[in-house]
Amino acid sequence: MATPTKPDPEAIPERLKLSQREIEVMAMAFMCISDIKDGVPQVDARKLAKIGNYASADSARHSWKPIQKKLLNHVNAEDDVSPFPVTPSSRGRGAPKKRKAGDDDAVERTPTKKPRGRPAKVVPKKEEIEDDLEEELADGEA
Repeated sequence: MATPTKPDPEAIPERLKLSQREIEVMAMAFMCISDIKDGVPQVDARKLAKIGNYASADSARHSWKPIQKKLLNHVNAEDDVSPFPVTPSSRGRGAPKKRKAGDDDAVERTPTKKPRGRPAKVVPKKEEIEDDLEEELADGEA
């Protein structure tokens, strides 16, 4: 009998790590594909919300998008030519700009956090209440 050999770790492709819930959402999303634009399947969020029992189309979309990004990143990492080309985001967000160490204006420009809730009631001290009562009694007697 031949002894089994250990496989070369570099020869084994890295597996896509998806949780059980992500696999379920992916299966539902693939049932909701409405169109394919630039090689990327477009998922109908309303239909996904109905099938997946989500409260709204937005919540369904928010659960699908991270899974879609994982799939696209996995496909792009393995091959130079991808069946799902990544299109640039239209929002134009980039990495935040770094501040210089000697930038004193950076401290002044940071916004202050507004307090939440109602302001605390100002409770007068006992001595102030007694003084007010004495003044009222004095005014009433005169």
